[in-house]
Amino acid sequence: MNDNYLAYMLRLKRSERQPNWRATLENAHSGTVRHFASEEELLLYLMDRLAESPPASDQDVHPGLSSG
Repeated sequence: MNDNYLAYMLRLKRSERQPNWRATLENAHSGTVRHFASEEELLLYLMDRLAESPPASDQDVHPGLSSG
């Protein structure tokens, strides 16, 4: 797996009685599923994951995305 590429399936759900969104995040590479009780928990997790990833060089741009 390329350390410069993260892929997840994100599912969001909120009931009428709950103000917060609940989230399920599935890693597309490993299939690992994580559950979050709030948007804040989800965002903190994603920010931690991004901080762990090494910065991409200019040559590591995803082929389907334009860099500018």
